[in-house]
Amino acid sequence: MNKYMLVRRISKELHKPEKDILPIVNAVFDQIIRSVLDGHKVTISSLGSFRLRECRERKGYDPYRRRHILVPAGRTIRFTVSPALQKRISMRCRQNNPDS
Repeated sequence: MNKYMLVRRISKELHKPEKDILPIVNAVFDQIIRSVLDGHKVTISSLGSFRLRECRERKGYDPYRRRHILVPAGRTIRFTVSPALQKRISMRCRQNNPDS
């Protein structure tokens, strides 16, 4: 699913036009991104949490040139699934695979 599919589904569920839903979805995503980039942890209890993570410099391997390289330090966004969502995922997996 992408953002426009999400907007379409929300639009149908709320019986509102897509043009009214799109700015709301964009605003939510913008606020999450802005907060994470400012160094804040963003937690959505039924979904999970987003936080900025510092990555240290590390050794890597370039398979194209077949040599070791040094990957520079950087930052990335880390997402952690909430326990509630993890439980729902586990239950669905058990329903789809009753033999496990």
